[in-house]
Amino acid sequence: MIQFADRLAALGRNVFADMDRAKTARKSRGLDLIDLSLGSSDLPTAPLICQVIAQSLEDPSTHGYTLFGSTAEFRGVIAQWMTERYGVSLDPETEVLPLIGSQEGTAHLPLALLNPGDVALLTDPGYPSHYGGVTLAGGELYAMPLLPEHGFLPQLDQIPAETVARARMMVLSYPHNPTAAVAPLDFFQRAVAFCRRHSIALVHDFPYADLVFTGDRPPSVLQADPTKSICIEFYTCSKSYNMGGFRIGFAVGNPDLIQALRAVKSVVDFNQYQGITRGAIAALRSGDAIIRPTVQTFRDRRDAW
Repeated sequence: MIQFADRLAALGRNVFADMDRAKTARKSRGLDLIDLSLGSSDLPTAPLICQVIAQSLEDPSTHGYTLFGSTAEFRGVIAQWMTERYGVSLDPETEVLPLIGSQEGTAHLPLALLNPGDVALLTDPGYPSHYGGVTLAGGELYAMPLLPEHGFLPQLDQIPAETVARARMMVLSYPHNPTAAVAPLDFFQRAVAFCRRHSIALVHDFPYADLVFTGDRPPSVLQADPTKSICIEFYTCSKSYNMGGFRIGFAVGNPDLIQALRAVKSVVDFNQYQGITRGAIAALRSGDAIIRPTVQTFRDRRDAW
């Protein structure tokens, strides 16, 4: 009989897999459904992006492996995009890393940060890959409750001292799924100070950076840590540009954290197909031209309820 690793026991249930089975069973009976189980846009990818990707298919130079050096243009565009949006300066060589979706980064980073028994501070509720990555790394989970009376922000001063002493990473994600809370810059400043004080890597998952309907653009955690002393931030093109199926994102921040994640990534995969990377470049260079109608569509749907 085949023997499997003990770590699989903790991965026996996954909300996305469970919901996929439920949806498939319903559809097999010929029933219709309104699918709210996955944060995947039902809007089409912009023609500008699709055209760039389609044109790349005719270019044989895009058909091979994409190593880190082949992503130089993409990394440069990402650095420029971060400066224009958030006033954050980045070195494309050491502080930017392309990813096959931000979920790849959040799931793999614990392998670079945690030894068995080390603690990860995660929000409760939080995104499944945050928990799964810690489990695969043999880390221990500490759930930071997100409560309405605190604006769905974790209360860092309520984490037990003995837990803080064993913590090696904290994962935040704002705008938050599923509470929809937005963290102000002063909260990130407090979180950065807390993590610096205790030598904890601060990980910010930022997939919903543009999907806000009122107020100013949500802050990047790197605005609270402009020297990139302790933070790494993850982005995806899935939400803002409706590119979920293309699976492309990136990490930015502390060069040591970027290098550590790159080391893990190097034994797992190469990089995304160059044609898709070119599509992401076109998306980032489009400013808000693609983002604005997407946000307006979702705002209209929200207001219709």
